[in-house]
Amino acid sequence: MSGARRILLSRYGISVLVSLLALLIRFLLVPVLGYEAPLLVFIMPVMFAAWYGGLGPGLLATALSALVGTYFFVQPLYSLSVTGIANGVRIAIFLTEGVMISYLSQALITSKQRSEKTTLALGESEENYRLLVEGVQDYAIFLLDPNGKITTWNTGAEQVEGYSTSEVLGRHFSLLFPPEALEQHQPEQELQIATTEGQYKGQGWRRRKDGSLFWADVVLSALRDKQGNLRGFSKVTRDVTDRKAVVDALQENEQRFVTLAQASPAVIFQFNAANECIYINSRWSELTGYSEASALGMGWVKTFHPNDSDRLVREWLQWTQNARQHSIYQNEGRIVCLDGSILWYYIQALPLIEASSVKGYIGVLIDVTQRKQAEQAILSLNRELQRQLAESKTLLDVLPVGVGIAEDPQCEKIRVNSAFAQMLAIAPTGNASLSAPEGERPTNFKVYQNHQELAPEGLPLQRAAAEGIEIRDLELDIVWNDGTTLTLLEYAAPLFDEHGQTRGSIGAFLDITVRKQAEETLRKALSDLANVKFALDQAAILAITDAQGTITEVNDKFCELSKFSREELVGQNHRIINSGYHPKEFFRNLWATITKGEVWHGEIKNRAKDGTYYWVDTTIVPLLDEFDKPIQYLAVRFDITTRKQAEEALAKETANSDLERKRLRAVLDILPVGVFIADTNGHLLDMNPAARTLWGEEAPLLNSIDEYREYKGWWSGTNRRLSSQDWPLARTLREGRTFLNEEIEIETFDGQRKTILNSTIPIQDGAGTISSAVAVNVDITRRKQTEESLRRTVQRLETLQQIDRAILEATSSAAIADSALQRLNQVIAYQQAGVVLFNFEAQEAQVLAGKVDSTAAGSVLPITSLSPIESLQYRETVRYIEDLGSMLQRPPMLEYQFTQGTRSVLIVALLVERNLIGDLYLFAEAPAAFNAEHRAISQEIANQLAVAIQQARLREQLQQYTAELEQRVEARTTELQDANEALQAFTYSVSHDLRAPLRSMEGLGTILLEDYGDRLDEDGQEYTRRIVQAAQEMDTLILNLLDYSRLSRADIQLQALDLNRVVAKVVAHLQDDIAAKRAQVKVEPDLPNVMGHYITLSQILTNLLTNALKFTHRDRQPQIHLWVEERFDGTAEWVRLWVEDNGIGIEPRFQEQIFQVFERLHSAETYPGTGIGLAIVRKGVERMDGRVGVESQPGQGSRFWIELRKPPA
Repeated sequence: MSGARRILLSRYGISVLVSLLALLIRFLLVPVLGYEAPLLVFIMPVMFAAWYGGLGPGLLATALSALVGTYFFVQPLYSLSVTGIANGVRIAIFLTEGVMISYLSQALITSKQRSEKTTLALGESEENYRLLVEGVQDYAIFLLDPNGKITTWNTGAEQVEGYSTSEVLGRHFSLLFPPEALEQHQPEQELQIATTEGQYKGQGWRRRKDGSLFWADVVLSALRDKQGNLRGFSKVTRDVTDRKAVVDALQENEQRFVTLAQASPAVIFQFNAANECIYINSRWSELTGYSEASALGMGWVKTFHPNDSDRLVREWLQWTQNARQHSIYQNEGRIVCLDGSILWYYIQALPLIEASSVKGYIGVLIDVTQRKQAEQAILSLNRELQRQLAESKTLLDVLPVGVGIAEDPQCEKIRVNSAFAQMLAIAPTGNASLSAPEGERPTNFKVYQNHQELAPEGLPLQRAAAEGIEIRDLELDIVWNDGTTLTLLEYAAPLFDEHGQTRGSIGAFLDITVRKQAEETLRKALSDLANVKFALDQAAILAITDAQGTITEVNDKFCELSKFSREELVGQNHRIINSGYHPKEFFRNLWATITKGEVWHGEIKNRAKDGTYYWVDTTIVPLLDEFDKPIQYLAVRFDITTRKQAEEALAKETANSDLERKRLRAVLDILPVGVFIADTNGHLLDMNPAARTLWGEEAPLLNSIDEYREYKGWWSGTNRRLSSQDWPLARTLREGRTFLNEEIEIETFDGQRKTILNSTIPIQDGAGTISSAVAVNVDITRRKQTEESLRRTVQRLETLQQIDRAILEATSSAAIADSALQRLNQVIAYQQAGVVLFNFEAQEAQVLAGKVDSTAAGSVLPITSLSPIESLQYRETVRYIEDLGSMLQRPPMLEYQFTQGTRSVLIVALLVERNLIGDLYLFAEAPAAFNAEHRAISQEIANQLAVAIQQARLREQLQQYTAELEQRVEARTTELQDANEALQAFTYSVSHDLRAPLRSMEGLGTILLEDYGDRLDEDGQEYTRRIVQAAQEMDTLILNLLDYSRLSRADIQLQALDLNRVVAKVVAHLQDDIAAKRAQVKVEPDLPNVMGHYITLSQILTNLLTNALKFTHRDRQPQIHLWVEERFDGTAEWVRLWVEDNGIGIEPRFQEQIFQVFERLHSAETYPGTGIGLAIVRKGVERMDGRVGVESQPGQGSRFWIELRKPPA
C-alpha cells in the first residue's frame, strides 16, 4: 500500500475511531444526561476529525455521529426513524454544524497548502521573470488599451524608445512614430490590421524621445477575452537599425567586391574542387603577359618556372587533401612571363567549404619581385645591424661614466660597467654591492659623504630601490684601502616591474675628482684675486677721468709717485704730468683707441712735480654707457722705471730663446689635444700632430683669417655656421682676449662630424703688443654622444613612470587613454594621435581618445574605414608607414590623413593576452618622423595602455552587473512583502472565525460541569475538564495567531521608553506565576531608555519571562536575571537587554528554528504551549527595527537577548 493511501486511510480511520469514542462517552454520560441533548458529545469527534483530516473525514464523522446518535439516543431508541420536530431540528442543527466545521477546517488546510504552493510559485515566477528579462533586453514590450493608449512599459522599451514609464503611460502610441508616418495614418492602419487579422508584422522608421530615428521590427497583436471581445494590444519592437545597415552594406560590398577584384593590385583567382581555374582577374595579364583564358583549367601550371613546378604542384595537392581543416595555403615561387622575364610571386589561398565539404578554393597572387630583389640588400643591412648591436653592447663598457644596475629590490647583486669597476677598484665581473652577504661583498673600498661613512642602506642604489624614489646630484667619496680618494657625482632611479613593484635600481656615477680639484683651485684663485686686488690697490697707480679726460679720482700711489697732492690732480688733465717725451701722434692714437670703447695698453714716460721722470705701464679701460659710448676712463699704471732700467739686462737673455722654442716644439708634439699657432694676420704658423689627427691629415695651414672659412664649424646646438671672423682664434687676434672652452660642432676634412672645446689665448711681445695667438682644440665627441644617450634614457624612463602613474590614477577607459596620449607627446613629437577600440562582432571601431580621421573621441566608425578586417588579424604588432605618399592604395582613414598633410603613420596594436582590442595611432606631417626608439617607446606604452583599458572595462561591467542585481533583489523583496501581508491578513481572518465554535465548546463544557457534574462519575468529569481545557488551549493558540498577525499588520510608532518601568510592569503582571514556581527574578537597576512600542515590548518581555519560568528542571529552583549592555556598531548606539535563566537549555542546531511559527522542541504534555511565543518575540523586535538572538547549551540554561536603538541625545 502506498504512502498516500495509508495517510488517507489513517484520516478516515481516525474519524471512525473518534466517533466510536464519542459514542462510548455518550453511553457513560447516560446516567448524568439521560437522553437529553443526544448529539452534544458528538460535536467533539466531528471537530477533531475535520481538524485532523479535512472535509472528508469531518463529513464522515458527522454522518457516523448523526447515525449512532439518532439510533441510540433519539426517540424512538434503537431506530433511525425520528419523531418530533424538536428531534428533527436537533439533528439538522448537528448536521449543519458538522458540515460547517468540516468545510471550515478544510478551508484552513487548503489555505495552508495554497500558501505553500504560492511560495513555490513565487520562486518559479522569479526564475521565469529573470529569464524573460534577460531575454528581452533588446526588445521594447508594452501593452495598449483598445484605443491605442499605452498601459504598460518594460525596461527594454525605455532603452529602445528613450521614454521612461511615467512619460508614456496613458499616452497614445502614435508618439513613437515620425511625422511622415503620422501623415500616412500608419498607427491607425496597424491597429486596424491587428484588429481584423489578429496580428500586424512589419518594419519601418520609429522615433525616439530625443528625436533620433531607428529602423524597427514591429509585431502588434490583438488581445481578446474568451468571448472574443477586444481587450487591447501587445506590441513588441526591436531596434534593427544595425541589421538594416549590415544588409545594405552587404549589398554594396558585393558590388564593391566585383569592382575590387578587377581593380586589385593582386591577382585574384578561384579554383573548383578539381583544382581547375574557373576565374582569374585582369591583373594576371598585366603581370605575366598571358591572357586570362590561358590560365583557366590547368593552364596555370604551365607558367611555373621549371625549377619550381614539381614542388609547387606537390605542395598544393598536399594542402588540398587537408583543406577541410580551414588552414591557409601560403607559398612563394616563380613564373616565366610571356616575354621570358622571371616574376617572383607570393600566393595565399583558402578553401570554400559548404556543408562540411570543399567546393573549391579562392586566393590571391601578389608580385613580390621587388621584395626579393630587396632581400639581398636587407641581408646586408642585417649584417650591419648585427655589427651595430655588438658595438652597442660594448658601449656600456667604454662609457667614461660609471653605471651600476641592482638586479633585486634588496640590492644584494649589483652589476657594473668597466668604468665603474675601475672607480671601485674591483673586477668588472664582480659584485659591487655592499649589501651582499658576507663573503660576496667587496672589501677594498668604503663610501663616505661629508666625511661620514655611509651604511649599505644609505647608498644611492639601495635608497632608490627601497624608497622607490630618484636620488639626484649626490656627491660621494670612494676611499680605497690604500687611501686613494675619488669623488663621484651620482644619479640613481628605481626600476619597476609590470605590477609597479620595485625590482631593483640603476645609477650613473661620474668621476668629478678632477672637477672638485679644479673648483678648489678656483676657490683659491678667487681668494688670491682678492688679495691681488688689495695688493694692486697698494701697488698700482689708479686714476679715473671723465669723457673729456679731466681727472676725477686718483689713489694714494698716484700721489706718491707724481709728488702731487690729490687736490692738485683732481680737476686737471694728464698734461700736468706730461714729460714731453712722447710725440703728439702717440697720444692721438691713444685717444682714438679709447674713444672707440677699446682698451688701450702701453708704456708712458711721465714727469713728477719735482721734475724727476718715471716710467709707467698703463692700461686704459673705457667705461661704456648703454649706447656703448665711453663715459669714464680707468687708467691702471704700474711703476716700471726699474724694469726699464733692467731691459738692457733682459736683452742679454734673448739668446736663450732658441732653447725655449725647442722645448715648446717637443711639448706640442706630445700633447693629446690639437694646438694651432697663428700670427697677428691669422696666418697659421704651426699645428701639432694631434690637430691633424682631429681635423684630418689634409687640414691646411691657412694664410689669413679670411681663409678660416675652409674650416667648417657650427655653434653647438644652434646649427649656425661659423664665419671666418667667428672663429675664437680670429676674435682673439682681433680683440686681444682669451676665450675658453667654447663648444663647436665641426666637419673634418675627411668628412667626419665631431664636437670640440675650442680655447684661445693671445701671446704678447715684450712691448705688450699681441704678436701671436694659440688655439687649443679638445675632441669631446664621444663624451657628447654618451651624454645625449644618457639624457634620452633618463627622459624615457621618467616619461614611462609618469604614464604609469597617470594610468593608475585614471578611472575610466577614456581618461586612461587621454593621460597616455598627453604623456606620450612629451617623448615623441607628433601632430595628431588617437586610441581606437575594436568591436569585431559589430565590425565597429570606437575612438576612445584623441582623433582619428575626422572622427573625434567618443565616436564610432566602421572598422573597414581604418583597415580591412582580415589585415587586422594578420598584421604585425607595430606597423610603420614612413611616407603615405609612397602607398599605391590607402584605406579611407589614411587617405583622409594624407589629404590633411600627414606623411608618417605609426600604428601599434593594443593586445591583451594576445587578443587585439584596438590600435594606438600616431600621425606626423614629416616623412620618416618616427625612429626605432620611438617605435619601442610606443609599443611599451601601448602594452601598458591595453592592460589598463581592459581592467577599466571589467570594472565598468562589474558595476553594471551589480546595479542590475540590486534592482532584481528590490523587485523580489517587494513581491515577497506583498505576499506575506496577504497571507498574514488571511491568517488573521481565519483565526478570528475559528473562535466562535471554540467558545461554544468551552461554554457547553463549563455548563456540563456546573449543572450536571453530580451526575457524572470521575472519568466523565475528567473528560469534560479536558474538553474545556482543549478548547481553552486552542483559543489561546488562536489568540497567539491573532497577536502574531496583528504584529505584522499594526502600525507601530516608536518612541523613547523607560525600560525600568516596562520591566517592572511585566514582572508585576507575572507575579503569580513567579510565586507558583518559587522563582528568583533579579533585575539590575538603572536600566537605560530605548526606542520602542510599549505594548509590543511588554508582550515580548512577557513571552521571554514566561518561557524562562516554563522550561525549567523539576528539581531546580528557577533563577532569572535581567540586565543590559550598551553597544556601538559603527553606525548607531544600541541597548541589548539580556534575559538569562538556569533552565533546560537549547541545542545550537535548534536555536534558529525556535523563532519560527509552530516550532516546538518538546511535546505539549511535557511543556505546554502553542509554539508561537518566540515567533511573536522575533516579529515584534523586527517591527521595532531591532534584533534578537539566543546563547544556550543543553542543561546549562539560556540567555535570550533583544537589541533596540538608544534614543538620540
